[in-house]
Amino acid sequence: MGFLDTGAFIISNRGMQMEHIAVVSVLGSLYGAVTVALAAIFLRERISRWQLAGITTIFAGIFLISR
Repeated sequence: MGFLDTGAFIISNRGMQMEHIAVVSVLGSLYGAVTVALAAIFLRERISRWQLAGITTIFAGIFLISR
């Protein structure tokens, strides 16, 4: 897990250096939504209303930034 975390950090910093800040920031903002989705898929956890509202807010923010 530490190897994957370090790899993600390095790739994120490399993306920032290559001036792809818009793409890196969008992918970074999806971190929480992906974690909740993977827990729902693999661990069969239920998504609460607050989590669903947070995921919806994340996607709305991404949509607004991309316009």
